[in-house]
Parts: sequence; C-alpha cells; structure tokens
Amino acid sequence: MNKLVYLEELDSVRNTPAEIKLGQQALYEEIVINGNKVALTFNQALDSRAFLSAIENEQQHTYIVELFQKGYLRFSSFAYMQKDGTRFVMGSASQYIQNAIQKALDAEHQETYIFSGLPITSKEEDLLRLLNEAIQYSNPAILERYSKYKQDKERIDYLQRYVKTVLQMSVEKLANNPVKETPGKPLEKFIEELMQFPAEQHWAGKPKLFASYKEAVCCLKTIQPDIKAPNNRSNWHDKLQAHKPAGHLMAEAIVNVAYNYTVEDSIAGISKHYDDNDMNDFYQDFAHRFEKYWTECEKGIHQLCPPKKTAHELYKDWKGMPHWATATRLVANRGVIKHLEKKESLEATSTDTYETNFQSEKNRWNTRTVLLLCMQFVIAIIIAFVIHGFNETSKAVEDFVGNALSTIGIGGDNLTIFITNFLLYTVGFGTIWSLLQMLLNLPDIAENLKKLALSIYDGFIIATAPRQKAYKRNKKGNKHE
Repeated sequence: MNKLVYLEELDSVRNTPAEIKLGQQALYEEIVINGNKVALTFNQALDSRAFLSAIENEQQHTYIVELFQKGYLRFSSFAYMQKDGTRFVMGSASQYIQNAIQKALDAEHQETYIFSGLPITSKEEDLLRLLNEAIQYSNPAILERYSKYKQDKERIDYLQRYVKTVLQMSVEKLANNPVKETPGKPLEKFIEELMQFPAEQHWAGKPKLFASYKEAVCCLKTIQPDIKAPNNRSNWHDKLQAHKPAGHLMAEAIVNVAYNYTVEDSIAGISKHYDDNDMNDFYQDFAHRFEKYWTECEKGIHQLCPPKKTAHELYKDWKGMPHWATATRLVANRGVIKHLEKKESLEATSTDTYETNFQSEKNRWNTRTVLLLCMQFVIAIIIAFVIHGFNETSKAVEDFVGNALSTIGIGGDNLTIFITNFLLYTVGFGTIWSLLQMLLNLPDIAENLKKLALSIYDGFIIATAPRQKAYKRNKKGNKHE
C-alpha cells in the first residue's frame, strides 16, 4: 500500500506484556502484511516498550536497523517554539534522547524517574552520564566503564545495542521523516473536541458506555482549569491519578486517545483514518477507536492509572513475536516487480486516508509478495531444466567423442568420459550458466537452493502471521472504503 502510518499500539503508556506483543504484531502487520511504512516519534524511541522490545532481543535488533535503512521505519522530526520566540527543529533521535537524559539529571527531579522503555532511572546518575557520553561521542563502549558492568552485563549490553541503533538511525537519510511545516492541532484542542463528542448519537443502544463517557467528560471539565500546561499529557495523568475523581479511569483513556490523535496530526505525510475537514467523520472514527480501546482496558490488556515503576525488567517472552528476518528479506526485494512499484510510487503522494482503496491496494501488495516468493521457484525450475538438458546432451556428446576417438585409433571408456566431462560440464555448462547468471541476474545453484528454502519458510511465516492487530476502521459508517 506504501502509505506512511502512525501506530497508536506503540504508545509509550501501552506497556503491559500483552500490549508489548500486540504492538510488535501491529508493526509487523503494517510493514509485511499491508506494505506500509511506519512513522515513530522520538518519544517512542525512548519510551515505547512495544517498539524497543525488538532491540532488547539481540537476534532481532539488526533486522530493525535494516528496516530503518530501507525507509520502512522512520523517526518523525518535529519543531517547537522556544521561549525566545525562535523555532527549534528536533532533527534526530540522538538529540532528543540527550535532552531527555539532561532532564532526568536535573536537580529539580525529586522523585525517582524511570524511562518507560529503558532499564535506567534518574537515581543512576553515573550510568545516565555514561549513556549520554556514549551517544554524544558515538562510542557505545563507553558504557563498559560502568562500575557494575560485570554484575549487570545483560542490561549494559542492551544499552549498547540501543546506542548503536540510535546512532545509526540518526545518520540514515531514509530513517528520518521531514518535519511538518504547518503546526499540528494541540492536545488541549483534541481533548476539547472529544469532550463535545455526541456519544448518545454514536453509541445508541449502549447506555452503559454512554453514561460512563458522560461522567468522564465531567471529570475532565472539572480538572481542566487546574492544569497549567494542558498540552502535556503527563499533567492530565498526574491530576487524574492524584485526585481520582469519579470517572477518572475513562477520562484517562480519553486523554490517551486524544494524545495519539495529536501525535498523528504532527507527522508530515501521514495517512489518517479520518477526513481532517469533516468533524462527523472524525467523530465516527473516534467512536470506533475509543470503543476498541476501552474494551482492551476492561479486559486488563491495558492498565489505566498504573502504579509508578521503580524498576525495569528486560522483555523475554519471545513466543508469538514477529519474525523480523522475514520482513527484511521481503523489503530487500522491493523494486523487482517494476510495474507494481511504479503504481505504488504514484500513490505515495496521495492525501487519501488510510482506508481509501484499502482492499484493492492490499490485494496488489499481496500479489507482489506472492510473485517475489515464487521467483525462487521459477529460478529453481530454470536450473532444473538446464541441468536436465545437459544430462541429456551428455549422452549424445559421449557417443560422439567415443566414435571420434575410435576412428583415429585411440581412446577407451575412461578417456571418453574425461573428455566429455571436460567439454560439457567444465567448459559448456560453466560458460552457459555464467551467461544465464549475467543475463537473468541468477544466483549460483547453492545460493538459489538456500533462497528457495527461505522463500518456503517466509511464505509460511507470512501466511500464519496474526492479522487485524493494527487499528483500522470498520466498514460501518466509513465513507473511505
């Protein structure tokens, strides 16, 4: 489909084990199953457990780096106005993370602060400074100076992988999405629009959901005047968790959904799930999105008002997690099917919503994927025909050589076989196969057998990968499908 999308499933507050797995599966679905590119915020690079879990895995993180290099994962740059009125562009993940580390080291932080996605707290000042130096001087080995390195090797090894990933992504051209020139809608504006959401109209027949939403809106209106920086989600969370007024859990869920709308709106070239110029379409999207999210909250998949964490454990439940090696092999072959690529490049400039032409574009992506996987079978068939042809030809050549040698009074079976093998296989087969490799860009036989086995494996992985993990609007009331 070749659209640039933002995934709310990678939100930094979604950090339960079930959400980490769900976020990884949604990311895999968008890239491999749907053929889209995914935009990540710098905040997610620091705090999203769902995203960072792949880097925690020593075997998987190299594949994540490759997806950034290919442009299928991108960090979204952003700009903001400084106190002196000048516009500042945060252009790289390394720059953002260094700023975050400085804030964590700030003397004003009186309680323990922990990065949601990194195994480190503000109390570990020595380690924070080493992490900052490792990024600043592009030298992950600096982290080995940590006094507890030997006792804490697993954690430090992960931080080193993290630093390597951040540094590589900060210099990769395709890994960085350009800054959006026009400012996006602020968080407070989205929250105010959601407080005006006509719940009774969209949730007719669901009186419990409507009543709870109405109570949550009253809760938000009550605390709104006391929030000094209303465009900071944490301030809303802190106020709700400090006082826990009636409806505070659903109120927090509303703020989280509003935050993800805000982030999505701040990314250049993003494909949204609603029409910017149609408030009713926005409300229809919210009705479906929020109901899905609230159901996850009720089931315990997402934990609202979670207790403050004082420790971080590396994620190790890899069962059911995506096979990122398959993803990198699939995108590495992009451009092989030229006519499909041309169509996709034209669509990439479109301002259509995510759901516009979803099924037809997905069908074309699936066709392209099947063709790429079947190419190895075609090459294997070509090789089989060539070998079969030489085997059949060898019999005729052997008879010819034997008769020729007998005519001049020399030879024997062994000499005949030697000359036949030399002419046919060493000279003939080698020359013809080299020409075929050059003309058709074919791999050697051993390499092709390896690729054939991988194609069969990748086909199985893609066919059995979980679907419908990434958010998509339902067809009911959706004018874009």
